[in-house]
Amino acid sequence: MQNHIVFFSVHRQLAFIKDRSVTRGQGIGILTADDRSSYAKIYHHLCSLDPANEEHLETINSSVMVLSLDSENPTNLTEIHLEPVTIT
Repeated sequence: MQNHIVFFSVHRQLAFIKDRSVTRGQGIGILTADDRSSYAKIYHHLCSLDPANEEHLETINSSVMVLSLDSENPTNLTEIHLEPVTIT
C-alpha cells in the first residue's frame, strides 16, 4: 500500500512540474548521453559562452537522475547531437 502512495505522490509532483513548464529550454541534458570526450569539449565550449551554462551543467552533473520531459524522439546520433542546439 505504501508503494502506491509514494508512486502517486511522485506522479503528482511530476505532473505539477510538467504543467508549470511552459517555456522550452535549451535541451542541454541530452549532452550527458554523449561519449566523454565529446561531452568534455562541448561542456567547456558552453561554459566559455556564458557562466550560467556552467551552473546549469553542474546541476545536471550533480543530479541523482535526470528526467526529460521533451517531446522529441531522436532516432540517430546526428539528431541526438543536433537536438540541443535546435531552436523551434
